[in-house]
Amino acid sequence: MEETTSLDCALEGTVSTAGAFYGDLVSKLLSQENNSLIPLMITQSTKEITETINQPFSVSKLTDEIAARLLLIKKANTDPYAMDMSDNSTSLKQESILALVQTLAQLDKSLYLTSLAASVHKLLVVQGETNVTICAPLLQMWMQQLTHSDAVAVHTHLLQSLVVVSEFDPSIVVQGMTFLVQIWEKSLQNGNSNENSIISVRCATLWIQWMAKLGASVLDANPQALDLLQQMIQNFDDPLQQLTLMDLLVENFGSTPSSTAMVDVKVQEWLASPEMLSPILLMLQDSFLAGIALQYLSSVLVSLRPHELQLVLDYIRQRGTVSNETDRLQIVQALSNVSTTLTNTALPIIMQDRVLRQAWWDISRVSQSKLQAAILTSVALALPKIEANGEAKLAMDLYNAMGPDNSTGSATLCTTQWLLEKYAPSPISELRIASYAILAAMLRLQTAGQIMALNTPKVAQAQLLECCMDPQRRESTFDARLAYFDVLETLFSLLINKSTDGLSTTKTTTTTTSPSASIWLATLQDEEVHKITDQLQKKIKMGPHGREPQRWDVGTE
Repeated sequence: MEETTSLDCALEGTVSTAGAFYGDLVSKLLSQENNSLIPLMITQSTKEITETINQPFSVSKLTDEIAARLLLIKKANTDPYAMDMSDNSTSLKQESILALVQTLAQLDKSLYLTSLAASVHKLLVVQGETNVTICAPLLQMWMQQLTHSDAVAVHTHLLQSLVVVSEFDPSIVVQGMTFLVQIWEKSLQNGNSNENSIISVRCATLWIQWMAKLGASVLDANPQALDLLQQMIQNFDDPLQQLTLMDLLVENFGSTPSSTAMVDVKVQEWLASPEMLSPILLMLQDSFLAGIALQYLSSVLVSLRPHELQLVLDYIRQRGTVSNETDRLQIVQALSNVSTTLTNTALPIIMQDRVLRQAWWDISRVSQSKLQAAILTSVALALPKIEANGEAKLAMDLYNAMGPDNSTGSATLCTTQWLLEKYAPSPISELRIASYAILAAMLRLQTAGQIMALNTPKVAQAQLLECCMDPQRRESTFDARLAYFDVLETLFSLLINKSTDGLSTTKTTTTTTSPSASIWLATLQDEEVHKITDQLQKKIKMGPHGREPQRWDVGTE
């Protein structure tokens, strides 16, 4: 049977073999006025082409090789036919390979550029290659494709790759900012069409991610970029664009009670500048933008000035206890965030205002279990941060207020009893986990003993001890087991007056008896304490899964 050649494949319009690809590519190059890449193709290994001519053509392998050569990865190579990377003509080599990329784009843009972007992403993000060189023409093409490509995958891969490579080579930001501003400014000048809006948002996305990673140096790289971003934020004729930008800012600079973003001081000053806050405060009056504006004010800013805090709290008072899940969650997150700032002026106001208290932790009129769990969890995450800010009494008051505020009818339950009766026995695991999280957070407070002795009736204390000591109690899900085990450890630690930090079944760190713990221990008999701690220790030794460990050599399969 006669062997199929690359020329035959090219004439038939197929690219099923590597040889066919090279034949098709050379034909394309010959048809162009600028065919300077012919020498480059000739230098490719003849042996390599011969060996792969009858094998299925792999676009990904091709683009992986192009990406490595395009970024000038310097590595040992024993192939005598490989391109020589040791001389000083790196710029010329990159420009030659750029011409190859442009030719591939003409052959099949969606195929080759998408694959090439994935190869670049794999090289820089997945494999973490840092020994790269990027010339100005390559960076310009990179920025063009990042902002203009019709394929979302190309934009995403190139964006992530450029942000990563900029972290170990910040000079790329200085070079790339010129190209970015040119593209950004042109798209804004061309009007609010859908295409221009996408390009502008992509430019803003890159700039914001650069600033989140590299800090104030990005602000100084090109002040015009900052003006362009503020121009977009102030454009109330395009609220969808404003919403997108605000989402980006919250995502990159926002913090939650569970994690605080480390933001450059100069960047913090810019985020809280009048130029930024003026339009954002106006967004509170817009029903479409109010939610994201609230998130920005409560999670991005390190602290709120009295006037700004008043506007945020007034907005929440106006909304009241909303029933919509998304809107309520935004309000809960906002109140949780402002209550845990270092300059804690919000929490005393919240504690004294019943409308604000209900807006945060009232779940008596909430039917969605996931929203109930989110509200409970927000309090559990806020308690240790409030105490860490030197507000131990406020943390105690917050915990003590939850139960009575959520009690209905004539029966007013303390928070511990309310949690143990309403949510710890729930068939929904998320609610059990959230209730355990609050109980563990309370037991870790400096005032935990005071809460148990003075604010928790004997019946509620007995319920908590029974919940923790019950030998038959075993959670059905892994996360619930961990949450329940956390309660066991914190209660055991409180009773024996030891720190729960780093507590394990094999290591115990003793500390001095806390006055708060002594208050509760004084109400218990020594024999009772010994019985409780002995039972808790047995359960803790079994680990989160509540099973006795078994020797490996006697275990059954």
